[in-house]
Amino acid sequence: ILKSLGKIFGLGGARLGYLASADNQLVHEGRRHLPLWNINGIAEYLLWLLPEFRDEWKASLRHTRAGIASFSRMLSAIPGFKVLPSQANYLFCRIPDAWTGAKHAAEVLATQHGVLVRHCGYQSMRDGDRYLRLTARTDEDNSYLVSALRQINDEFGSRQAASS
Repeated sequence: ILKSLGKIFGLGGARLGYLASADNQLVHEGRRHLPLWNINGIAEYLLWLLPEFRDEWKASLRHTRAGIASFSRMLSAIPGFKVLPSQANYLFCRIPDAWTGAKHAAEVLATQHGVLVRHCGYQSMRDGDRYLRLTARTDEDNSYLVSALRQINDEFGSRQAASS
């Protein structure tokens, strides 16, 4: 198990994580690749504080899970959109076949709707340019993004119908 505590606890930049394994060789190999000073004073202090915020952290996880479930349902209602199951605060979504590509969709979202999303065209995954990575935010932000995606879907659908 390799985890980033910075991501789990929303401490971006903390560079705090762990590797747990019954495979001693893997653990040894992991240690071998660590920098000499692999933790700084701020990260160490955060480690000491974490137990004090256990209840808040659990509440945050519950809230995030509920938000992801709601966001996933909203996105799944867009015709042609396929939402992959997620255990994170973001979703991978395959865009409809009628769309030009995820990079183009991300550009349209940024320029016409003021929303920044990650496209996966730069990833080495198969069909990466058919996927967007969408982070769950507030209900209002999620609704705005879904509305923008529906508009894009309508535009691509009408273009495809016009070219047929």
